[in-house]
Amino acid sequence: VMDGCELSNNHAFGVTLTDGASAVVTDTVISDVRDNELGEVWGALWAQDGSTLEVDGCTIDGATTSGIYALEEGTSVVVTDTVIRGVVPDASALYGHALGVGLGASLTASGLTLEDNTGVAVMVSDQGSMASVVDSTIRETQRGEFYTVSQGIAVQLGAQFSGERLVVEGTEGPALLAAYDPTVLACVDCELTGAEFAGVLVLGGANLM
Repeated sequence: VMDGCELSNNHAFGVTLTDGASAVVTDTVISDVRDNELGEVWGALWAQDGSTLEVDGCTIDGATTSGIYALEEGTSVVVTDTVIRGVVPDASALYGHALGVGLGASLTASGLTLEDNTGVAVMVSDQGSMASVVDSTIRETQRGEFYTVSQGIAVQLGAQFSGERLVVEGTEGPALLAAYDPTVLACVDCELTGAEFAGVLVLGGANLM
């Protein structure tokens, strides 16, 4: 358990879980996660290999690559009442996800504020990956100097996403993107405003509900 802590200017990871580990992180601030001496950086909170992570009342500010990432089958992440801002891609312009789910992981979130991130605010990728986000706001997702992608919520390659009562505003690219069959993106009572390119973009046989 980590409660009421501050982690700043650490390299490669803020907190990382592997091999079925579990963690509860509450009322904690993680800022300025940077690359290590090898140029490697993954992000502020990273869970993989069947790990379990609970995050509540936290702030992530200024992470490189990812804010919170759930990766691989069996990994489960629950996030509530958390702010993620200022996430940027690494030097090779990879990633740039405030909230990411991939390779069969699952994530449930509520009460999020994702703001001023570069790249993708929410990315759910790969068949078997699932995410549910409710009562949350995504603001001002932008393109970087070398990173041309900007998406509020991107779901692709067979992943599934459900959203309810979401506000997505000021995205430089599409607010919602669903790409490639059998991807499913569902959004109920969502408000999409100020996207510079498309409120919703569906391509490659993906499903929008």
